[in-house]
Amino acid sequence: MIFAFHFTLLAALTVAGSYAKAMDDSVQVPVQMVLKLSEAQDGNLEYFVAGNLPAIGSWSPDGLRFKRNAKGQLVATFTAPANAMVEYKLTKGTWGTVEKDATGGEIANRRLKVQSQLDGLPQRVEVSVPVWGGQPAAKSTVTGTLILHTAFGSTYLKQPRTIAIWLPPSYADSTDRYPVLYLHDGQNLFDASTAAFGTEWNADETATDRIEQNRISPVILVGIWNTPDRIMEYTPTFDKSIGAGGSGDAYVHFLVEELKPFIDRSYRTRPDRKSTVIGGSSLGGLISLYACEKSSSTFSGCAAISPTLGWDDEAFLKGVEQSAEWVHSTRIWLDMGSKEGKSHETQTNSLVRANRFADILRGIGKVQGKVQGKDLHVLTIPDGQHNEAAWSKRFGDVLEFFFGAE
Repeated sequence: MIFAFHFTLLAALTVAGSYAKAMDDSVQVPVQMVLKLSEAQDGNLEYFVAGNLPAIGSWSPDGLRFKRNAKGQLVATFTAPANAMVEYKLTKGTWGTVEKDATGGEIANRRLKVQSQLDGLPQRVEVSVPVWGGQPAAKSTVTGTLILHTAFGSTYLKQPRTIAIWLPPSYADSTDRYPVLYLHDGQNLFDASTAAFGTEWNADETATDRIEQNRISPVILVGIWNTPDRIMEYTPTFDKSIGAGGSGDAYVHFLVEELKPFIDRSYRTRPDRKSTVIGGSSLGGLISLYACEKSSSTFSGCAAISPTLGWDDEAFLKGVEQSAEWVHSTRIWLDMGSKEGKSHETQTNSLVRANRFADILRGIGKVQGKVQGKDLHVLTIPDGQHNEAAWSKRFGDVLEFFFGAE
């Protein structure tokens, strides 16, 4: 069975491999691939990228090994022709250990479009694997009704994605319309079997519990799965130090002009601005803030959970310091843990940036009547870390801030 899969894989990619070789390779772009693993996966094992370029093994299962950098990250670095389409998969060194989907099934080859020359800086991409070959698939942990729209395409974005819709318990037995919370990194929200690191936010269980206790009004949760272009899509600007980013405008267009109209057509939503909130963690928090800035007529609230405010030399934060008209009519949840990052310096910088942003919001609030606790909630979490488990613990409070029962 493994041999048959390997043969099919190579046969199917002959054209792709020829395409890469036929390209003008006079301009070579460094690519830096970062493999993110859950704590359960991150043992003393070796991991590899195998793909259609000689630099990544020409489909040898142990093509290019990931190595630990000074920060403890697993990184594989190679060069590829500008504008080449790289196809690849991740393995533990054999085709028997090739990556699988969350149910243990085969997946299509990953694809990466190499950018044009980045002034010598690497193009960075983050990857994660829910299940490796030979590893038991995780069981679904979904509570309630979760509907998946797979391969949801966009005219603004390169990659199709899955959209997960969680419906409140009363949805099936009523004709009511509901407010909507749009959330990024959707595969991590509802189901451990799809979560990138095996740990979900428990958004479905938490929402069900708060609704049943009458602590929040029933709400529809829309989880937008990320793609290999996550870094590009979740960032407003290009960060030269990372060698990636800057497709945030296209992502916001996708949200406002394609996804939201589809959700409003397909489900009983309250489509008005007051009933539409957006949120996410890390880069998801950053792009949520940017979405509110760029489309303040669409989103009335933003859950900025551990936002990556240091992106591109604090470009977004510096922009808010110069002008922030959109903040006046936007409800904002802002939080940061005290231990977000592997180094003390990173942890300190994250807190300092969050506090700077909070001071800006409070200053605007003094002029506009914004009151802490009503339209602005700032939270520092002692010992709070940068992961799904930490974000899960405060998601219920996020729901109460925006949708607390009156």
